[in-house]
Amino acid sequence: MKLGFLTACLPQVSLEDICRFASRQGFRTLELAAWPVKSSRDYQARQIDAANFTKGDAARVNEMLEMNGLSISAMAYYDNNLDPSPAKRTFNQNHLKAVIRTAGLLGVPYVGTFVGGRADRTPGENMKEIGRVFRPLVKFAGQVRVGPRRKDHD
Repeated sequence: MKLGFLTACLPQVSLEDICRFASRQGFRTLELAAWPVKSSRDYQARQIDAANFTKGDAARVNEMLEMNGLSISAMAYYDNNLDPSPAKRTFNQNHLKAVIRTAGLLGVPYVGTFVGGRADRTPGENMKEIGRVFRPLVKFAGQVRVGPRRKDHD
């Protein structure tokens, strides 16, 4: 079993510093936060800039992880995908797609997110909306090519 933690609680700490700390403490995996760079939401971080992430960034991050004996258990972006504001909802879903693409570049097979909900809707209405919102997101994720898996993901 590998023990790790979600990096979202460390918004002011660089990925390099997190990796060094995690390794020294005996952690072996990280759930890597990837909120938008311009986000002002509480309890979030962006050790990865998913909106601008490149293959070169992926190589650098994977090298840093390997040097510290770490892997990424999942990429993390937990925001309300059912936000009642159409603009906010679209923004959240587009950023989630960027996080999914980033996971693919890093060879990470998992992305954690928050389904969300609307307080002005019944549970049944929210469940139907979840289906409408997540079917295309799941399809998108299925089309993203996942890069080479690191041996410690298996």
